[in-house]
Amino acid sequence: MGALNKRDFNTSIIVFLSAIIISVSCGPKQDKVEKIVEDGVEVVINHLEPYRIRGELSTFELEKEVTVDTEREDLAELGISRIRSADVDRDGNVYFISNAQIFKFDSQGSFIQTIGQEGKGPGEIHRAGELRLTVDQKISIYDAGNRKFLFFNKDGSLTKEIKDTSKISVFGGAMCLDNGNFLFEEIEFDPEGKEMSYHLIILDEAFDKIKALDGKVTRENPLQSARYNLFDPYFSYQITEDRIYLVNPQQEVLEIELYNLQGELLKKIKKQSRKIKIPEEYEQKIINSMREGSMWDLLKDKVYMQENFPPLKSLYVDEAGRLLVETYEKGENPGEYMLDIFNSDGVFVGRKSLKEALGRKFKNSRMYCAHEKESGYQELAVYKMKWK
Repeated sequence: MGALNKRDFNTSIIVFLSAIIISVSCGPKQDKVEKIVEDGVEVVINHLEPYRIRGELSTFELEKEVTVDTEREDLAELGISRIRSADVDRDGNVYFISNAQIFKFDSQGSFIQTIGQEGKGPGEIHRAGELRLTVDQKISIYDAGNRKFLFFNKDGSLTKEIKDTSKISVFGGAMCLDNGNFLFEEIEFDPEGKEMSYHLIILDEAFDKIKALDGKVTRENPLQSARYNLFDPYFSYQITEDRIYLVNPQQEVLEIELYNLQGELLKKIKKQSRKIKIPEEYEQKIINSMREGSMWDLLKDKVYMQENFPPLKSLYVDEAGRLLVETYEKGENPGEYMLDIFNSDGVFVGRKSLKEALGRKFKNSRMYCAHEKESGYQELAVYKMKWK
């Protein structure tokens, strides 16, 4: 073949560049993320469908690695019955509360030790609240029965106790934040009023109030109101080393508020939500459980059920700052629900259908979750996650 002359060479370059331009323009289209500013705070606006962002990891695959089954006789002999408030350290060791004790398992699911014991003395627990691994890998819990915070080393030794002198009416529990502040779930209840409410407040190291976060949840006072909602709305929140994520379930759309550990609002993340009607069988299940309680005679003539589920069941945050929002929308298979996935900027990027769980934790590129078995016992399963 003969050599290309200058005109032929230029023509070849033009054709080559045109092919590249056509290829790029015909590639996957990237959506522009909608953002606004409200009162000086950035708000990320998400819609019903995920944004299409080139190169974004938007879903994941799961591979089961380990299971801790409370139906095992050896675990029952240890005093393990229900799995509550689990967390994981950097080595993959799992800690959870059962009754008034902390149980530690290694990354292979083998039992290591029991931490703490029931009682009212030093290092003893009367009514355990949430368990959390701090940034320096201390095991932190709030004992609502003894009104104190306890901190243990990973080997189970007690490092310190802090007496709660706040006089706060604690509803759900409290946590120690990694900057030394405390986060409390406070209930405001007037026996003579028609409403009661709960909200999150931040206190400093001396238990002086710094700030009440937005997202106060209100509901009927069962003693005074003419009607009483069978669905108990309660805020969902997550804590990381330097952030607090909060959702008020009484909003018609999903709205996640992002705070620093001083209670300053940094960002809002909003997403349109599908309305999911509450089925009659769900309502009947709650009524049947309430009939066994002492309040049923007082409430039975004024109970009602709201029409729709709230926009989320639970909120989770992984180590990369992704938000994982479990919804009430039925998943792809029986017993599954849809999980909405947001990247670390709060952009809705994907969805995943997952089996219903009692609770989840996303750490160490794994998902740790507690399930209710058909037998009534619980199990803690560990899944390796592969993002794609």
